Amino acid sequence: MKKNIILLFSVLVVLLFQQKSYATHIVGGEMNYRFLGNNLYEVTLTCYRDCFNGIPPFDDPAIIGVYNSSGILISTTEAFITTQGPVSNAINSPCLAPPVNVCYQVATYVFNIALPPIPGGYTLTYQRCCRNGSVINVQNVDNTGATYFATIPDPSITTFNSNPVFVNRPPTFICKDAPFTFDHSATDFEGDSLVYSVTIPFNGADRFNPIPNPPEPPPYARIVYRNPYSVANVFGGTPLAIDENTGILTATPRSLGQFVYGITVKEYRNGIYLGETIRDFQVNVVSCPEITVASIFSPTISCGTLMANFANTSYNAATYHWDFGDPSTANDTSSQMNPAYAYADTGDYLATLIAYSAFNPNCNDTVIGLVHINPVFNSYFDISNEHCTNEFKFFDRSLELVESQIFGNGILAMTLFQQRSIHNTFIRILEHIQFHLSLRPILPVTIPCLKMSPF
Repeated sequence: MKKNIILLFSVLVVLLFQQKSYATHIVGGEMNYRFLGNNLYEVTLTCYRDCFNGIPPFDDPAIIGVYNSSGILISTTEAFITTQGPVSNAINSPCLAPPVNVCYQVATYVFNIALPPIPGGYTLTYQRCCRNGSVINVQNVDNTGATYFATIPDPSITTFNSNPVFVNRPPTFICKDAPFTFDHSATDFEGDSLVYSVTIPFNGADRFNPIPNPPEPPPYARIVYRNPYSVANVFGGTPLAIDENTGILTATPRSLGQFVYGITVKEYRNGIYLGETIRDFQVNVVSCPEITVASIFSPTISCGTLMANFANTSYNAATYHWDFGDPSTANDTSSQMNPAYAYADTGDYLATLIAYSAFNPNCNDTVIGLVHINPVFNSYFDISNEHCTNEFKFFDRSLELVESQIFGNGILAMTLFQQRSIHNTFIRILEHIQFHLSLRPILPVTIPCLKMSPF
């Protein structure tokens, strides 16, 4: 019995450890190396994780595998974290509010390694599982990991090389329905020519072996995009595109969610391909509200008076400027929040509101609203009761267009009154000028001679 309890406890510990190890938190990474001379290289591994959706911290150490061109393991290296910290949620528009529910951390591992020249060169590899389960565009994402690697070329091609290094950290989010531009350019220590492209990131590791030691040898399989996503349709909307010469990335995403994409920068020296750097990253497409919005209730309708009362529903504005669109005067302006204005005549007008931002003078917003100033609608009709019965006839004598009439308690033109009393008569009018319903009392109707039945 005691042995069974110990065995059960051991199994639970293993399962809990495995669950913690493959918890979804990987959101991106890349690997770089720089030739220092005398067969010595400085290697930098950069890894990104989600602050919210992952339990385990960054691997410390991270296991780096070194393979030759035949996929034979040469050595493994333990790389320890050099720096670690949050990634700024920078936004490329000062007038949009960044999200508060996106949080990434970045860790860098920097170490030196001696690699003497060998035919075919080397591949340096790090693998980790798993990615966030909330990613939309990847199949079987809960069991999909990542491989970050770099290749050192054959010495017959060059005896010294450093792969390209991206200048800027990738953006953690993109605003839905907003044109997006980002400088994804890189630099090269030797000044090699660089060519950029959007690519599919690489898979690696799984939930059963989330931290391979050693990492698997090359070649590596890429992640599989879920239909309808592809390298040409990473997250819907205007395709993610990059200028192959400048590294400027553009897109206009149309769907909210988390999406994985890759950027490759290849290096050439005198037209000869040397190697590449691959950035693997998960981006969040989010709603980004404007920090200042001009808004008014529209249309503004006034019936029977030239005075219009305006309702200002703007937010995050410090001051306002109204132009009521009255062509009869230049003094049709106001700085009040909810002004009233008397127009010179009936008709339709366009009122303009400028909301001056409380945060940034470059983020003022403007809105235009429709104003209807309508005349008084007068309705007249005659009443006929020729035989002193409980049947009355109503005759419309109105000059304006009337769509419908309703008398008494909703009964139309011929009304039978069942008891002697005073009935207020109303007419409900849909005025053709504004399509606006108004209910007006017209006149009382007295029934003087209706015969009364005894109780």
